[in-house]
Amino acid sequence: MNNTLLPCPFCGGEAIVVKTESCGRYIGCWDCGGRTEKFETDYAGSAHDKAISAWNRRAEPENNPLTLEELRQMDGEPVWVDTINRSDPYHGYCVIDDNAAWMPGVEYWAWRFSDYGKTWLAYRTKPERSEG
Repeated sequence: MNNTLLPCPFCGGEAIVVKTESCGRYIGCWDCGGRTEKFETDYAGSAHDKAISAWNRRAEPENNPLTLEELRQMDGEPVWVDTINRSDPYHGYCVIDDNAAWMPGVEYWAWRFSDYGKTWLAYRTKPERSEG
């Protein structure tokens, strides 16, 4: 197990391990006072390790469709493309350039920014619900 404490998820401040009177542990932020619940040592592991694991756990960011502004700022980066309401659906990674998303290795096929939100959407990563 990695015992390195990540910065505070609330303020980015320094985290510390706090020992309780009953030999339990919790992790707290030195700057804002954010903290985990108190953990006790039991058959499932040490209080120290459980507290660090709880503190370091972070929620995955939502993978919502990108806005057109976000897309325009991703020149040269890959995005996941899902077509909308098409008889020939496409789901896969494309590369963004000045005004379109291009299929890798196919020079003539692109999704234009002018059609964004009408015929296609782009995501930072493949959505779990996406086919393909």
